[in-house]
Amino acid sequence: MPMNIRGNVWGNFDGQQYNTNIPEQNIELGVQLIKRLQNSIHNPTIDKIATLYNQTGAMQVSDYGARTKVLYEQKPWLKK
Repeated sequence: MPMNIRGNVWGNFDGQQYNTNIPEQNIELGVQLIKRLQNSIHNPTIDKIATLYNQTGAMQVSDYGARTKVLYEQKPWLKK
């Protein structure tokens, strides 16, 4: 699914039930998680948010977070 959200872990989030097999609900839940992470981090950055999105509880930026930051800055999805 679009946001790679695991329903068995995150399906019931903040009192709302999500079916992560439905793309729209998968995206909605992913956005809710990202927003929650952003609000919980002091000086949130793309690499910090991506690290926690990939591994909750991480104490330092991971390779995943660093790669996400580079891709976000390069925006390859906008290039033809």
